[in-house]
Amino acid sequence: MQAGGKTIGSVIVAILAAIGLYIGILDGGLSLWDRFFGSPTSPPPPPEPAETNRAESAAPTTEPRQHLAYGPPKILNWGLRFPGDGCGNGVLADGQTINWDDVVGDPDPGADDIGYQQQTTCSDYTRIFALDGSKGGLVTADQAHDPLTCRSAALAGALPNYIEPRTRKEARLVEGAALCVLTDRGRVVRARIDRVVDDTENFVKDVVLELSGEAIIWEPK
Repeated sequence: MQAGGKTIGSVIVAILAAIGLYIGILDGGLSLWDRFFGSPTSPPPPPEPAETNRAESAAPTTEPRQHLAYGPPKILNWGLRFPGDGCGNGVLADGQTINWDDVVGDPDPGADDIGYQQQTTCSDYTRIFALDGSKGGLVTADQAHDPLTCRSAALAGALPNYIEPRTRKEARLVEGAALCVLTDRGRVVRARIDRVVDDTENFVKDVVLELSGEAIIWEPK
């Protein structure tokens, strides 16, 4: 009778194990035995899904590239002249400046864009400089003949400084070169240098007296 009881018990355990295995297959591999007694090999519960910020997921990964377009150019003459040596007064003489936005009749032209003056008080050199809000660079005769490349040259370049007649050619400040300027109102200017006047007689120091030429001005659409 004792052997019969063991046999019946073994059959019951086998039936329960079979039922548990069947339920486990239907329910993600977790057997009935594991449900009641646990199993060291039971897989961990899946992680809770993270909440997603809909606004962040909908945002673009990169900002849209700004589209730059310009209207037909305006062509005007321009010039910058050495304002004089303020060394005797111990004060740097004010430079001569150009406001390109004002030149084309902008009702709100903003500040002046470029200027020309002595490098420092009593300096032997002069400089071309951009004022606040504007950018400028020097390009050669074969460079930057359209508004986009001229704009890039203005942003990336630098205007000539430490200018004097003996060294200006080394600095590429020569006829045919041009000043690319981005004004504080967004206009692009390519001011070609057609004439350079050196003065070696009328001042204590030799100076580049005058720069002049033709300017092409593009206005953004």
